[in-house]
Amino acid sequence: MDRRRLLPRLTQFQRLARLYQLTPLCIWAPLRLLAVLGLLTACGGDDYHYPSVQLAYLSAATGSDGSLQQIVTDQGESYPVVSDRSNLRSTPDSLLRIVSNYLLTTDERGVKGAELYAVRQAIAPIPQPAEAFKQGLHTDPADILSIWMGHDYLNLIALIKVQSKGHRLHFIEQSNRIEGSGSDEVTRGGLNTRSEGALGEGTRIVEILLYHDADGDVPAYSQRAYLSVPLRHYFTDEVQTLQLTFSAIDESGETKSHTFTLKR
Repeated sequence: MDRRRLLPRLTQFQRLARLYQLTPLCIWAPLRLLAVLGLLTACGGDDYHYPSVQLAYLSAATGSDGSLQQIVTDQGESYPVVSDRSNLRSTPDSLLRIVSNYLLTTDERGVKGAELYAVRQAIAPIPQPAEAFKQGLHTDPADILSIWMGHDYLNLIALIKVQSKGHRLHFIEQSNRIEGSGSDEVTRGGLNTRSEGALGEGTRIVEILLYHDADGDVPAYSQRAYLSVPLRHYFTDEVQTLQLTFSAIDESGETKSHTFTLKR
């Protein structure tokens, strides 16, 4: 997966702005690794050819029955879902983030479509201020394996130690201000923040910390969590540049931060 790819504006799905109407806490149970062609083993010898399956973060639209009907890739390409072997169901007529093994096909009319082999929904809630977490702020360890900026999302893969309990993952918005406004547009209490150098007016500076509540789980073995931070709501007609710093506390107890700048 090319981590330098930018996610497009999903203008064809703007009517599904309810994407951001997500629950305050996304409950994450111990994750199973995606079955990358796990059921496609061959018994026919060297003549068998595996399909050209890709693993990627995607935006997906559901139909009236909650099934996946359309996907949009990180390159802005839109394809109808020809088949979904995972049989995932979500909220009808909605837009969601998924991680999927998929294959592009072409029918007899030359129309391209997507066959989905393995699908899991990515954790993608809108970042919330510290005071929104009524049960307190939890920052149990998580190692960031990879992180990259998209056009409308910050995508990341985290490694978390689990055994049997459900874990909760979310994003804490530590601060949110517009450069040149003279003060923080929104100041988030309870967590330390850093001042930034001048970036010019029309730049929003946001700091986010990973919320991780392990619920006292025993750190027996590692599992991957797939997350996407929605970013579209940070842009306005007046704000065309976003500087985002994302932080997480790793297994050694250190805070690791990654800073990105995204321009419209």
